Amino acid sequence: MPIEFRCTQCGKLLRTADSTAGKQAKCPACGAVATIPAAGTMESQVPPPPSATPPLGETWGPPQPAAGSAMPGFSENPFASPSASSSSFAATETGTRTGPPWERDRPSVKSYIDTVKQMYTATTFLFSDMRREGGIGAPLGFALVGGMIGGIVAGAFQVALQSLGMMGQAGLPGGGNAGAAIGGGVIGLVCVVAILPFAIALGLFINAGIVHLMLMLLGGAKYPFETTFRTIAYSAGSASLWGMVPLCGPYINAIVQLVFCVMGLSKMQEISGGKAAAAVLLPFFICCGVVVFAVVAIIGLAAAGAAGGRGL
Repeated sequence: MPIEFRCTQCGKLLRTADSTAGKQAKCPACGAVATIPAAGTMESQVPPPPSATPPLGETWGPPQPAAGSAMPGFSENPFASPSASSSSFAATETGTRTGPPWERDRPSVKSYIDTVKQMYTATTFLFSDMRREGGIGAPLGFALVGGMIGGIVAGAFQVALQSLGMMGQAGLPGGGNAGAAIGGGVIGLVCVVAILPFAIALGLFINAGIVHLMLMLLGGAKYPFETTFRTIAYSAGSASLWGMVPLCGPYINAIVQLVFCVMGLSKMQEISGGKAAAAVLLPFFICCGVVVFAVVAIIGLAAAGAAGGRGL
């Protein structure tokens, strides 16, 4: 049976597992730190305070710890409102980052959905509570799941369009064999599915490496490469689902992932949003500059060659 009791500071009804009895945690409503009573005790049935403020010279509940100090045994917040769902968010930053549901509750369909939901509804909270280190396996797996879902759906949609086109041309002179074209498209999709995980993983490492290099050049790499990789991986794993949207999906994916990366790097590396945006966007602008320079150089050489030919 869960323990239900009221916060001694604000009177909010709280619920937590009976295994947490005796531990200390923070009320999500007012931030008061209290000791969880044992199940069935009178403390678990304390009525709400009669007024919004305690009488003069009295306080409700234990005193708040000083800023920056840690309270013994205070590692996570198991409190949750009785009306909250089982996928409610973990505690805010308390000195120990608990990680997203994908890591905290172990990889599963539910933890993936909960992590994606948290990414889109509480992005700042997710990155504030994400571990900066702890291995790249979990974030890599999360990115692979999202990338595979988006990539497979996008590939299937492309094959379906090609199949419809071939079927429409089959009755025309020289239209070719529609069945063979469809079969070729299906084989191509299977090949893409086989190669996609390696392409996603390689792209993640390259992208994270470039962004981390930019952070180092800008003086924003306060934490190691793994911290940047985790930010990029969870951003990509959530944004890649936009690949399922026909036609404009890849463009939405790129924009959403960019926003997640900027917000994530700001919290994970503890830098300003401007510096995080510069680290993410600089590679893009550098590549665009190189392309523009190459195009201008080619046009200039072609023009010079044409002028030289006329002179002859």
